[in-house]
Amino acid sequence: MLTELSLHPAMFGPISSPRSLGTRPAAIPYRQQIETSIELGKVIVLDFAGVEATQSFVDELIGVVVLHHGRSVLELVKFRGCSDDMKAVIRFVISDRARQHDEEKSASRPVFH
Repeated sequence: MLTELSLHPAMFGPISSPRSLGTRPAAIPYRQQIETSIELGKVIVLDFAGVEATQSFVDELIGVVVLHHGRSVLELVKFRGCSDDMKAVIRFVISDRARQHDEEKSASRPVFH
């Protein structure tokens, strides 16, 4: 099953710019939809066509999800309509949060001497 989520700011009320997504709180409703799709085992396509987003927005949107689930969650999360700048931000956030996830996972393992 496939769910598509257009990241157009008008979907969740007024934001400072009609083409820019900038704050962590603005990302929360989108992330909640992502998490619901993941729980149901659905693939979700995030459509960035016509919008730009800050690193903070992207981190709250997908970074939190990757931190919780690890990089494997990307089997269910796909991206579309991303500018080159958006691709760079998304790659950075995913890489950083996947690294943090792996470090936390390693730190929680018992150490035997």
